[in-house]
Amino acid sequence: MSSSILFYAFFGAATRFVQLGIQRRPHYPPSERLAYPLYMSVAIAAGLYLDSIEERHAAILEDRKKSLLEKRARREEMESAIVAGIREERGL
Repeated sequence: MSSSILFYAFFGAATRFVQLGIQRRPHYPPSERLAYPLYMSVAIAAGLYLDSIEERHAAILEDRKKSLLEKRARREEMESAIVAGIREERGL
């Protein structure tokens, strides 16, 4: 968890650094002392939010997979029962 927070903080700072580079402005102007921490905080918040969305989607997919496997097992049981019934009728 801490590594992802550090990554998102670095990503936010790098975003600000690139933004100022594109604008050809100084990277550390004294008047914008709070810009880097602000960008880092926003990047951390967005990253953690996206991580939580990813975890929820993984849980939903896992539930769906479990449901489909159960459905497949029920279908196979029903098909095997039908085949067994047909064999009994024919006396095989």
